[in-house]
Amino acid sequence: MNANFVPVLDYLICFKSELGLCLQRMIESYNLIIMSQYRGYFNSENTKTKEFSDKVKLLDEKIEEVDHQKAKQDYN
Repeated sequence: MNANFVPVLDYLICFKSELGLCLQRMIESYNLIIMSQYRGYFNSENTKTKEFSDKVKLLDEKIEEVDHQKAKQDYN
């Protein structure tokens, strides 16, 4: 399904056009499936990264709040 298959595909198109066209469509379908998998993976990774960043931000805010309360108690 990579560049090494192109000469075989070219030969088959010259020998039997229907077979060559069928294989060419198979390769195009394979490439579309792979691209869809990559898009799905990166979309899910971006979502996970955003969720993680939001959780880190929330924890940082809570830590800051606790530090502020601690400083307030130490002052009194």
